[in-house]
Order: sequence, then C-alpha cells, then structure tokens
Amino acid sequence: IPKLSRARARTPWLRMPRQGARRKQRERGLGQSKAEESKKRPAPNDRDAKESKSKPRVSCPVDIEAALSSCDQPSEKLFELANRPSLCLRIGGSVLEVSQDRSTQEHSGGVVWETAFFLLRYLEREVLPGLGRRLRVVELGAGCGLLGLGLARLGCEVVLTDQPLALPNLRHNAEGSGAEVQVLSWGDVEHMEAVRRQGPFDLVVGSDVVFALRFVEPLLQTIGALLQDSGTCWLCLQRRDPDAHALLMQKAAEAFEVQELSFEGLQGLEAAQELECLLLRLTRRPAIQQVPGSGAGERKDPKRRTGKEQKVPPCRRNPRRWL
Repeated sequence: IPKLSRARARTPWLRMPRQGARRKQRERGLGQSKAEESKKRPAPNDRDAKESKSKPRVSCPVDIEAALSSCDQPSEKLFELANRPSLCLRIGGSVLEVSQDRSTQEHSGGVVWETAFFLLRYLEREVLPGLGRRLRVVELGAGCGLLGLGLARLGCEVVLTDQPLALPNLRHNAEGSGAEVQVLSWGDVEHMEAVRRQGPFDLVVGSDVVFALRFVEPLLQTIGALLQDSGTCWLCLQRRDPDAHALLMQKAAEAFEVQELSFEGLQGLEAAQELECLLLRLTRRPAIQQVPGSGAGERKDPKRRTGKEQKVPPCRRNPRRWL
C-alpha cells in the first residue's frame, strides 16, 4: 500500500475526488462565468443583426446597357429590368440613375422602356457630335425620364413632359439635373401653349409613344405645335398596336416629311434590331412659294414625295444634316 500524506490519509476513500473530476469542475465553473458575462454584454453580431433588420435593404441599380448587351434574349431581360427599383446608364462621362415606379397600374410611365435607351444612344452617336450649340429639347411622354435626362447630361437644355399621374416620379428623377418638368396631356391646348412658351425647340423626342389608336392624332397635333420650322422630331417605336402604327404612318406623312432609319451596323444596339424597333425622323414640309405669273404654288424643295416614307441609313459623316 503506498504511503499517503496525513491530509490525504485522513480523507475517506469514498469522499476522495475521482480522477479528472477537479479539472471538470474548473471547466464547468469557467463556462458558467463566461455565460454570465455574455448575458451582460450583447454580442456584436446580434447588435448588427438588429440594426440590419431595422434598416431597409437597398438594391443596387442595374446597368441597362450591360444587361441588354450580355443577353441573347432581350425580351426576357427586359421583363427582369422592369421589376427592378432603379436602373442606371453611363452617359456623358457619368452614371445616370433613374427610379422606377413599379407599383403604378394607371399609366405606362412607371418603368423605363428599351426604346428610350436606343434613341438616346443613337442621338449621342449620330446626331449630337460636332454641333457647336446647345440644343433645346422637349421629350413627350418622358415617363421615368431616362431619354431626356441623358440628353441633359450631353449638354442639351431639356424640358420633360408627361401626364399628371407620372409627374411625381419624374420630378424625383429630375432633381438636380437642370432639366425642367412640365405637365402635358397630348392635344390639350393650354398644356401645349404653356410648353411652347419654353421653346423654340430644336428637337422633339419620344419613345414608345404609339400604343393605342386614340393617342395618334393628339400626339401628331402636339408635335406640330411644339416643333419649330427648322426642328426635327425623333421617335423610337415598337409595333405594339398594328392599327395605331398604320394610322401614325398615314397621318404623319400628311403633315411631315417622314424618314425611317435603321439601327443596322451600330455597335451595342443589336438588341434594337432583334426587338424590331423603328426609328422615325419627322421634319416640317418645305413652305410653298408662289411662282410669279402663275396661280400655282411650288415647293422650295424640288424633290417630290412619292407618298412612301424614305428609308435612310444612319449618317455618321455629317450629323448636322439630321437637325
């Protein structure tokens, strides 16, 4: 029997702690002290989680150009873009961001239409370069304002117009841009006169503005009221309503010189061809000049129209001719 110390010898064998018991007791006591300390002091992760729940989650805007150029099926990508709270686009050396009003069902201006992007890029590349003066521009049916705000970034003086229901989101997007926002219901004489006083306008622009028969004649009436004699109207459309589109081409040819241009060969705008977007250029007919010694009038322009719209390829060499 091994010799024990006096203190150990006085301890009964049954009361002696078993092997490792003291170590477990020390660990148990240490664990309890840590648990009590953790209860007194909230964990940083818990605090961050509570703060993150209280703050709304902010979604980053989606680059519309990158989305369309990287997608083989643009129509599916456009549906996804329409459900985003905001979109962005690099234009004029900076990033333009616009918010979408996806909750509205009362008008079509709550989302960015792809034709606004296509027309903006076309004007940026084919029309505006080389011009030595600032253009005065009015946009019809501006919606979220991507087209007009992009032109403002390119140095144009812009007036954004739309119906009253679309103005709150449009004004929000136009804050700090320098662009003016004005109410304009097509065909409304008072609205047209109020906007016309802010002219004269070198350009009248619109995207996806023909989608119902009842809007065609008021639209052309508004274009005629706002466009100055030497100005140009640019429309980028899709055939959403065949009857409305046919009526537009018929009535527009009666009041304006109509030219249909192509997006073919323009890098980065391949989706415009896949989606069958149309680009129309409207100008006023040349004034009729009375010929001395005859009762008939002749146009200053010797060219005669055949009744069909002219298809003209994009002009890259001399953009001034398109104004």
